[in-house]
Order: sequence, then structure tokens, then C-alpha cells
Amino acid sequence: MSNGKTGESKRTKQGGAQAPVVTMTQEQFETAISEVVASGAKAQVRIGNANATKKEVAKDLVRVLNTGVQAKLDIKSAHEAVINEALNDESLSEKVRESRANYLGSTSMDGHKLFTALHNMGSNKEVREELARMVADDAIFVSGAKGILSFCADRRDSVENIKTTTDVSRADFEEHLKSLPIGESVDIVGALFPDGHEESRNARDFMATRLESRVKLQAWLTALDDIGTKVHELANPKVKSWTKLPTASEYRKQREAN
Repeated sequence: MSNGKTGESKRTKQGGAQAPVVTMTQEQFETAISEVVASGAKAQVRIGNANATKKEVAKDLVRVLNTGVQAKLDIKSAHEAVINEALNDESLSEKVRESRANYLGSTSMDGHKLFTALHNMGSNKEVREELARMVADDAIFVSGAKGILSFCADRRDSVENIKTTTDVSRADFEEHLKSLPIGESVDIVGALFPDGHEESRNARDFMATRLESRVKLQAWLTALDDIGTKVHELANPKVKSWTKLPTASEYRKQREAN
């Protein structure tokens, strides 16, 4: 499979990866992406292991996307061009065309998630550096806590993106605040061991109270999480400007409309 390496990464004295010297053009970028998707489809047929193939294709795609990100190429244009090329390739069967297009154009697939994340966050210095480090160290994780998708999401949802002078209005959170305790003390220990049962209590009654307290706590945590999401939607420019790239179906409809 294509490794997407057009320029070699240099390392800092501390061992980190610097952005590579990149000479790839937009057209070469799009060709490299197409080659990764095509070679992945061929490998799947050859070895018959769809899950293993998807992981390797995702890693190869990260290598190519890293080159495009470092060269500051247009991720969205590449996404559209490669999907349309796959859909229009008359040398392939309809099933193969759909499969290749959907890898990059279905919201449930790693390909679409990677393009969307890097379209939105590829200009972020920390994201560029993390991509370069992953590729230089050949330690590429797409999903999971250490994956590039999580890394992009963490940088998008960082409180540091919100200006220090930004205020929020209570009116925007009234529905969420109804789920939180107001003007009352929260004494879970006192509920578990109430007056008259400070030292011991019936185990079944204890477990029933524990469950009630847990349900309340979960409702409070959910409300607080929703409040956090709302603040980001209102005040975090990275979240407000986040754009999910079109699907293969949407590109097809655009093409047919034109």
C-alpha cells in the first residue's frame, strides 16, 4: 500500500517530530488517497479479512493525510474529488464503486471521520505535530483514547478555545438547571445511614437508597455534561465552526443536480 511519504520528517533534539518538507501537489494528494482506497479494496479480496484490512487502510490513509496537512492542501476538495472519481469509474462494478466511495463518504467509516476531523482541525499546530509524530514513529492510532480522532476532538473541545471575556446567560440553561439540586444540601451518606440507623441498617433498604442516590447523581452528571456541551456550542469557535463533510450520497445528488 502507499505510505504517503513525500518528505521525510526531521526530529527535534527532544525527539519530537517536526513537520516534514513536503512537495506534494493537490493532484498528487488526491491520487495518493485514491491509491490507498483502491489497494485496500484489493487486499481485502486477497486476504479475506475485512477488519484487518480496514485498520491497515486507515493507517495508510493517515500517512497520506499527514502529508496533505503538512503541505496545507485542501482536505475537503480532495475528499470530494476522490469520492466522485470512485463513483464515476466505469471500469469498476457498481458494487466496487459504492464500496470505495462509502469508505470515505459514509459517516460511520474511519475514512469519513478522518477527513472531517482534519478538514476542521488540520490547521491546528498541535494536531499537525501529533500527526507528524505518529507517522515518524510509525505509531498510528485512528480511534481510541490515543487515536488521532480523539486528539482532534480534545483540541476542538478545549476550554482554552473560549475567550476569557466570554459570558454565558442563565436563560440559555434553564431547562438543564431544573435537573440540578437548587437551594438544598446534598447528603448522600445521611441518606444511606439516616437518623436512627447511623451505625447499621437493613441491607436491602440500604441498597434501595443507594440506587435512588445513584439515579439522582447520574441525572446531575448528565445535566452537567449537557451544560458543558451547550457552552461549547455557544462560545467555542472551534465547535461552532465544525463542519461535517458531505457523504457519498450527498455528493452524488449534487452531481446529478448539476
